Amino acid sequence: MPQVSLPPGVTDEAYVLALLRATGVLCVYGSGFGTKPEDGFFRVVFLASPRELSEIFDLVADFTRDFLAKPALSEHSGRGVNVRRPPRSAPSSATRSRWLRWRGLSSGAPTSSATRS
Repeated sequence: MPQVSLPPGVTDEAYVLALLRATGVLCVYGSGFGTKPEDGFFRVVFLASPRELSEIFDLVADFTRDFLAKPALSEHSGRGVNVRRPPRSAPSSATRSRWLRWRGLSSGAPTSSATRS
């Protein structure tokens, strides 16, 4: 399983939920498979094409860099995690562009499958 070195007080669940909210990329937190929540493991399933996976990995890398640069976003309380949403800030333009391309969106407007090339 991949692992992220999380700051103290941040759990794998908080990381995975923030990743999903910011990028639309779904992973499973490692503590669901018996690892310690603070160890930062997460599980990935590879069902996309190699081209899409490359874009997804770029999204995860960009998100992780930004996530680790911010102050702690979660507080661990017993077994549960209380996730505080950070102030709404736009993702970097490179991250947003990759996300829009990956999701099949152009300039923020959905395109129908009939108009995609």
